[in-house]
Order: sequence, then C-alpha cells, then structure tokens
Amino acid sequence: MALFNLAQSAVPVVRARAPVCIVGGGFAGLLVAHRLVQLGQNVIVLESGGETTAEWTDKLSEIDDPSGRYVRSVTGRSRGLGGTSVKWSGRMLPITRHDAGPRPYLDLPGWPFHLEELEAYRTEIETLFSVGHETYEEELLDMVGLTRDFLRRDADFAPRWPKWPSFHNCNIANVLGREIRYSTKIEVWLGATVCAYELDRESGRIESIQAGDLGGRRLRVQADHVVFAAGTIETTRLLLLLDRHSGGRAFEGCDALGCYFQDHLDADVGMIRPINSAAQQRLFSHRFVGSTRRSLHLELTPAAQKADCVGSAFASVQMNFAGSAEMEILKRFLRGLQRNAFDINLKEALRLAQHSNLLAQLAFGKLARKQIYVPASVDRRIHVCVEQLPSKENKITLSDQIDAFGMSKVRLAWSPTEREEKTFQSVVRRLAHYWVRSGFDLTCPIEWADRDRGRRIVDRAEDFAHPSGSTRMGLDKRHSVVGPDLYCWHVRDVSVVSASTFPTAGSANPTLTLMLLALRAADSISSRVMQTNDRPNG
Repeated sequence: MALFNLAQSAVPVVRARAPVCIVGGGFAGLLVAHRLVQLGQNVIVLESGGETTAEWTDKLSEIDDPSGRYVRSVTGRSRGLGGTSVKWSGRMLPITRHDAGPRPYLDLPGWPFHLEELEAYRTEIETLFSVGHETYEEELLDMVGLTRDFLRRDADFAPRWPKWPSFHNCNIANVLGREIRYSTKIEVWLGATVCAYELDRESGRIESIQAGDLGGRRLRVQADHVVFAAGTIETTRLLLLLDRHSGGRAFEGCDALGCYFQDHLDADVGMIRPINSAAQQRLFSHRFVGSTRRSLHLELTPAAQKADCVGSAFASVQMNFAGSAEMEILKRFLRGLQRNAFDINLKEALRLAQHSNLLAQLAFGKLARKQIYVPASVDRRIHVCVEQLPSKENKITLSDQIDAFGMSKVRLAWSPTEREEKTFQSVVRRLAHYWVRSGFDLTCPIEWADRDRGRRIVDRAEDFAHPSGSTRMGLDKRHSVVGPDLYCWHVRDVSVVSASTFPTAGSANPTLTLMLLALRAADSISSRVMQTNDRPNG
C-alpha cells in the first residue's frame, strides 16, 4: 500500500528516504509524482490533510489579512488528498501566447520560456482527464453550429471554449487513485504538515524535511530533491519559513520572494432579460462536443487590450440556480461525486426523483441537442473576470500570529487597484457595443448593473481563488525566485511547481497551465536525479 497516515504510526518518529520529496498532494504535487513514477523514480509525497477535508485543516489555511479584502483564503483552498481539486469547478483553458508574451504597453516582459514547450503535454493531460482534443479557440463555432450567430474575427472579443471534465474526474485523487494507493514507487503520507527543515549551511541544500501531525508524531524525510507544490499561498509561506530558518541566507539577494501576489477579480456586471428563451438556451448554455462539456468565454482581444492599455479579461454567461431548487439539489449531488460524498439528504433525493420531467429534459438536452438544458426560471448573469496586473506592494510575509504547529501564519497585504477598474470598464463598454453588433440585444438584452452610476466595479469585485505570482519565475535571480525550469535560484535542490511561479496571470483559469507545468517540471527533475545518481562517489 502506498498511502499512509502519520496519525496511525506506531512510533513517534518515522524516517523515510527517496530521491524526490514532494510537498503537497494536490494537482501539481500528484501530477509530478505520477510523471516521476512513470519515469522510474521513487517519490515521497507529504500532504497536510487527510483522505477527506476536515475543519481542523481549514484552520491551518487561515491567514492574517488586516484589510479583510481577500475573502477566499480558506474557502478557495483545501488540504487533503487531491488538494483544492476537490473544489475545482473543472474549467480547463490554456493561457494564451499574448498573455504569456511581452506586453510593453503595460511594461510586462513576459514569461521566460515559449509556451510551445507546454503544448507538448496538452494531449496527455486531456487524455488523463478524459476530455476531447478539439480546439479551445474560435474555430469551435463551426463544430457547434454557431458560425452565423457570433461575430468572427471581431476587434473586441474572441470566443474561447474551456473544457470541463466530469465532476468525478475534477478530483486529481480520483484520476490517479489506483497509482496513489498501489504503486510500489510512491509513498503518500497524509496528516503530515511540514514544520521544520534541516539545512546544510555550506552547500545550501535541504538535508531533511520534518513533517508532523497534531498528536506530536513526526516524519523525517531525506531526499536529493525537494518539490514545493502546496498551492500559491502555502508554498510561498514554506519558502519564507525556509529563508527564516536559514537566517536569511537561503534567499539572500532576491527581492521577489512573497511579492507580486495576484489573483483574478470577478464581478457580475449585468443580467440577461431574455425576449426569446429558446435563443438564450441555444446561444449560452453549456454544450457537448463528443462527451466533453464546453462553455463560452468572450475574451478581450489583444488589440482591444493594447488600445485601452489594460490587462486580459473575459466575459461569460453564468447561471444562478437560486431560482430552481431542483437544479440546486442536482448541482450539489454532482459536486458530491467530486469529493466521493453524498451531499443531499433523502428528502431532497425524493424531491429530485419526483421531477421526472426535468430529468427527462436534461437527458434529452444532452443526448439530442448536445446541450445542458436550463429551466427558464434560472437567471443568467453576465460575469466578468479580469487579470490583476503584478504589483510589488501586493505581497505575502510571515505574521506574528502562529498556527497549531507553532509556525507563523501568512500575512497578506493585497488589494485591487485602479488598473483592474480600468480593465473592468473597458470590458463593460466594449461588451455593450459587441452585444448590439452581434444582434444579441434583440433576443437577449442585458440589464446592466451600476453602469453610468459612477460606481466602481472593483469595489464589489472579489478574488476568484486563483492566487499566483509570489514565487515568480524569471531570468534574473535578483528579481525572480525560480528560473524557467522552475528550479530555485537560491536553494539548489528545490523546485517550485505552483501557480505562484506565474509572472503574469492572463485571464484563463490557471489549472490547465499548472498541470502542463507539472509534467514539464517532472521531466526536468527526473533528468537531474538521474545525473546525480550517475555521478561517481568521492
């Protein structure tokens, strides 16, 4: 068995060794482990939580946020096997070349490698999550029969089409379940929270990592290479604690650790008031290409971004199930599949079963029309998500407050800026014109919120639980934490596989890009491990 729980150890101190130790059992950590096992490497994975989420693990994710502005530090994260994938909505969309490239009008230099390197792994990830390999871009309009409905090569908005795995497959621990539990090359330790390091002061290497549980048991792991893959916020905290443990020597000369924290900002900017419900259903409901669910993003074009000197953004049509109790019950049931839980009670299950007409319409919509049927009682909102541009003032530091292990919590200084408001205003202004040009206003007019009332959208916008940026990658070790290969400039046996390495966020959900990075990083780590093993002794 490859799955262990530190709380069940019969001895107070467990010792383990492997060529690679991975901190974090979520998307990035388990995918790195999966790839390394495929390449013949032995790995140990340390996961703070258990097989399922628990209230005590949420306590460990609490942060010191003096402004109270960042609202999803706990609800947007999850400790446990699978990490935050147990909460992931499932939207898969790659970052664009434009968003990862230099944007001189915003004084952004771009990512330090070409995105084509990630494209090589895309089919593998799509196969792993059982989604189709069709395009994400505007050309999908031809495949779904919407060629005449949407403007082609529009100056302001480009349709993009995320892919959605099944709810069960959203959880990476479900996808890799057999390997996690039965592989002879992987040890996954649950309930193992990293709480100390042993360092070789001369070489700058981590000699061992110590993880613990709340009962006082300890796990001491020695490895040739350490991968931090615990999510943006926790990974940044662990590196800051490593720097503190080294007396400030581990990251001496680096001015980027903890800085440039960023998240997407989202807000509802209007409500569709349909004149023609059938048109609304056909244009904006999720649809299926093969067996893969697809949804529509209207992404602000590079030309529009450049003209307005703003960041990336997209608009989408989202559903509010509060108007349909049955759809809300069904949604919770499907979400439960993601966590391997049954999230509705018997009364709710019986109520759902009584609505056979709704279930029949859902089935007919998927099988015959290749769309998800949505009752007319469900409101549809115009939702805008904007990229937060990097700011050194938005940062993570260590707090005076401590957690249950006596370790400093994260202290977060973060707030949206006028640059994000400018992006919101650009999207809303251009979207209003796009809606008229496309003719959508004739069947699905929008009732705009706060428009022309002098209210700032950014004041009510919230973080989208897509944190990134605080261990950014780059080409200059003074102004970045990791290089293009995700190896830490300053601690030679450490890689960081996290969205925290993203220099810029773009507007796409970061998950697919992170998964591609994980496979790329694992290939690099395996090569280094093999080179280390091939060195002659003495």
